[in-house]
Amino acid sequence: PPDSLCVFIKEDDNPYLPETLKVESSHLKATNPESWKHIYGGQCRSAVKGAIFGKEVQKATEEGRICNVAIDLSKPVDTFWDLGFGDMMSVWFAQSYGGWFNFVDYLENNGETIHWYMIQLQKKGYLYGNHWLPHDGVDTIIHQNLAGGDKSRSIEMIMRAAGYSVRVAPKLYKTDRINAARIIFPQSRFDQKRCSEGIHALRRYQWGPEGANGVLKSQPLHDKYSHGADAFCVAGVCIREPRNAKPPASKPA
Repeated sequence: PPDSLCVFIKEDDNPYLPETLKVESSHLKATNPESWKHIYGGQCRSAVKGAIFGKEVQKATEEGRICNVAIDLSKPVDTFWDLGFGDMMSVWFAQSYGGWFNFVDYLENNGETIHWYMIQLQKKGYLYGNHWLPHDGVDTIIHQNLAGGDKSRSIEMIMRAAGYSVRVAPKLYKTDRINAARIIFPQSRFDQKRCSEGIHALRRYQWGPEGANGVLKSQPLHDKYSHGADAFCVAGVCIREPRNAKPPASKPA
């Protein structure tokens, strides 16, 4: 609530911590530092059990890459999509500059047609580059509801007809897309306000539940968070390398 007082408290702030817990704390810190941060270090858990991008999001948080990311109005914004109608539809907005992949915005919704999303793109007022759709963006049947009931045109065709520069991501195994996303994480920055829902999806993206043998399934859990993560995987596969600024020209002798 607005009148709450929030105080960061960790193990050292408890003057009555018994010696037995100090020993347990020391052992946990040495053997499982992530759990120690939550149990004794006063930090919220950064991810759920079996989180696919748990370590990557945690490192981005620790390195201050979830922050206020400025939008360079002189550079194009590329978008990366996961398509859905009954399921969540997710879109990441990114710029590549200064040696970084800057994720400056995020959009998600469900139950709306592609025309609603194109209006939202216009309202944001960005200078757009390419709009990267997943491989099924060329299918005229799978996303007919998203297309407004039109079975004759794919989402790619509808967006191209509206004047957008549309590209389609290659069809890859899900594990390959996940690995591609992991590769771009160290160079990625996320606007903590505009991308808050997308960041939450990345935190909650997880492997399927444990089987009878106690081992997590090898395929991600399909839920409302997986769509934002899948859109980020499209970015991992398709986003262009950021171009570093050219060094200044040397002066003539």
